[in-house]
Amino acid sequence: MAGLRVLAITPDRAFLREVRVVVPLSALELSGEVAGLRVLNPVTGELSGREGLTVFDAILVQRQAPVRVAEYLAQTGLPFVYDLDDLIINPASYRQDSPSPSLREFVALAARLCHRLTVPHLRLLAALERNLGARLSHKAVLAPNLCPLREPVRRPSSPPRCLVWTSSDAPALTQSKEGVLRAVREFSRARNMPVRLVGDFDPAVVQALPHAVAMGPMDYWRHKLFLLNLPPSIGLAPLETGAQPQTQEFVDCKSDVKMVEYGGFGHAGVYSRAAPHLDTDLTAGLLAANTAEAWRQALEEIMDAPPERWADESLGIVRARSAEANAPLSWGKALAESRTEPLPLRQVMNALGFRHMTLGNSQGACQPHHRLADLIYHGLYLRITPTRLRGAIGRWCDSLMGRHS
Repeated sequence: MAGLRVLAITPDRAFLREVRVVVPLSALELSGEVAGLRVLNPVTGELSGREGLTVFDAILVQRQAPVRVAEYLAQTGLPFVYDLDDLIINPASYRQDSPSPSLREFVALAARLCHRLTVPHLRLLAALERNLGARLSHKAVLAPNLCPLREPVRRPSSPPRCLVWTSSDAPALTQSKEGVLRAVREFSRARNMPVRLVGDFDPAVVQALPHAVAMGPMDYWRHKLFLLNLPPSIGLAPLETGAQPQTQEFVDCKSDVKMVEYGGFGHAGVYSRAAPHLDTDLTAGLLAANTAEAWRQALEEIMDAPPERWADESLGIVRARSAEANAPLSWGKALAESRTEPLPLRQVMNALGFRHMTLGNSQGACQPHHRLADLIYHGLYLRITPTRLRGAIGRWCDSLMGRHS
């Protein structure tokens, strides 16, 4: 049977699209299980991927989308794969925004309607069933985050020369924050070692670390190139373990992706002794309780460990999580079991309100009003509007425009 032609529907343009769509499906393209991939942004109508591909055999919906996407899939009865990597329906006190009612509605609809639900671990599945009050395990496919490498990275046999802390969101820390920062600050000062911060870190975190080098956000592939070229380093992956219940549930449903990134690319790492780093099949770095003493002891222990240890761990992680070997067992299985009759792209575009847009790739060349709206929303509104005000505006918009807004 010919490979699947896959339409992925996601508004995400950054890390999550790459790690949960592009990496596994690119591996499936190489194996022949996927014949082509296109990505549709359901907010702007932008298309990317294999231009000229206009008929599809499988649909993958990633994370979140306007409610009208789930309603369209419900009305047509199309089987689809829904991928969820996080408990995004739960608020977390350390984050700058809270989930909107429309987000909760979409997740609930998509989880119930989908033919297959892909999740990175079973903790998230259990939390979804608990929070949505729905049985989902019969349709779930375990799809852990994969590593784009085919072979482990060979690094010089030398001690770590810097610390690196990557965060694609606000660091998942509340009451443990000061203890972790103190340990990192004291260790970096004693060793005269820079702390490279990758992401949009709070200025207070940067100021708390005198040896910090703020590198700003990086896209997925730039970040992997950064890790590849970085000299032997210690990755930092703190996660809260003592937050209030809703926040802790959100943190506990995170994945072991930092182990895949730091350890898979041959770096040592210190990881909080939290659920994502305990409930995993990977062996990477050292686990530490969230106290200054425990973190400082783990950092010192890494400096005394033989560098060959991290090379051995890298080999194990790449073998366990390489996209080439593992994508067929998870993503390939979910997509094959959700195969649909040939679906024209034009039908989907029309149904989602993009009747007048062409079927060519439009990333970077979408209609001017879409680009302007995207700039205002992501560049200004999310950055300068307080969380409570955004929630009030969202509820007001929902009341005006209803479910189709």
